[in-house]
Amino acid sequence: MLAIRSQQRFQREAKAAALLSHPAIVPVYEVGSIGAVDYIAFEYCPGSTLAQFLAESKEQLDQRTAAAIVASLADAVQHAHQRVIIKIATNIAQHISTTKTWPFTP
Repeated sequence: MLAIRSQQRFQREAKAAALLSHPAIVPVYEVGSIGAVDYIAFEYCPGSTLAQFLAESKEQLDQRTAAAIVASLADAVQHAHQRVIIKIATNIAQHISTTKTWPFTP
């Protein structure tokens, strides 16, 4: 029963994420299952995630870069919230690519 609930939740959340269209959120192209394996197909974004970028940064970010990141995150969270998608906002650092979606060049 738990496995079925988990699968249903995965499918529901993935389909909700697929409805988002925002420059700071990597698009979901397809959600499905093959046998017992569920999958999400995202747009390919070369580069690192925000979490990786911050972890690998050797220097402290300058104030403009930090402000640009916070503004981009806040805008993406607002976009998700307006569409009643709250969970995706908690994992947003995993979905933001340093080479595609940020309004600056690190």
